Amino acid sequence: EPGVHEITVQADDDFIILGCDGVWDVCSNQKACDIVRKEKHAILAATKLRDHCFLSGSSDNISVVVVRLDAYKSVPLS
Repeated sequence: EPGVHEITVQADDDFIILGCDGVWDVCSNQKACDIVRKEKHAILAATKLRDHCFLSGSSDNISVVVVRLDAYKSVPLS
């Protein structure tokens, strides 16, 4: 059964991290945010988070998607 959380995206949110058990088994929410926040490119941020989880000993599958929201902050939503 997947863990699903519904949240409302706020104007000051910079990114969304989607990850499977292999991420969250070895990485806290704060650590994941710290890793992603340091990298502006979504693919590189996801890769760095995946690598961190692997090197931290995750024994489950490790899938990560990073969606950057901050790139769209200057685009009007009219």
